[in-house]
Amino acid sequence: MTAHRTTEYLVVPTGFETATAPEKMAWGLDWTWTVAWRGTDTDFWHGWAICHGGRCMNHDGEWEHEPSPSNRDHDFLARCRWVYPSEALSFAHHRIDYFKVNGRTFAEVLGRDDYRD
Repeated sequence: MTAHRTTEYLVVPTGFETATAPEKMAWGLDWTWTVAWRGTDTDFWHGWAICHGGRCMNHDGEWEHEPSPSNRDHDFLARCRWVYPSEALSFAHHRIDYFKVNGRTFAEVLGRDDYRD
């Protein structure tokens, strides 16, 4: 039996699930992030990343350019990687509703501001 391991999760803003198909097609992907396995079998401690458009979110909630694998130094990995997917997913879920593209959140683009606390 072959073991399977999830290597990527999709993180979406509140309201994405109930948005219409045209709304998702027009704007949705700009506001989605992935939590992706970027580690290796020998470097388990620097495995999970929050990714969007060639950038990774660091532990301060700021986006950084993701260098090619051979150019990722220890400092970058320490700033932009999580050991467990649950850590990265929790971090991402707490921030994605406030993520802005061209100055607006997903809810603002849809003209809905009833999604946030």
